[in-house]
Amino acid sequence: MSRFFVFFFLASFLVALSASMPSDDGQGSRVKAGECPSDVGIISTCTNTCKFDYNCPDSSKCCRWGCAWHCVPAVNN
Repeated sequence: MSRFFVFFFLASFLVALSASMPSDDGQGSRVKAGECPSDVGIISTCTNTCKFDYNCPDSSKCCRWGCAWHCVPAVNN
C-alpha cells in the first residue's frame, strides 16, 4: 500500500512541476532587443499582461514590473 502512495506522490509532483514550467509555443525564442528597466519602487497592478516579449507591441518587452509581468519600454545598455 505504501508503494502506491509513493508512486502517487511522485506522479502528482511531476504533473505540478510540468504545469509550472513555461510552455514554448514556438514563439518563445523571439526575445526583443534591449533590457528590462529596473522596477525598484514601482507600484503596479498585480495582474500579468504578458508572458513573452512577443506578446508586447512594437519594441516593448515583457518585464517584471512591480508584482506582475507587464509590457514596458526597453532600455538599451
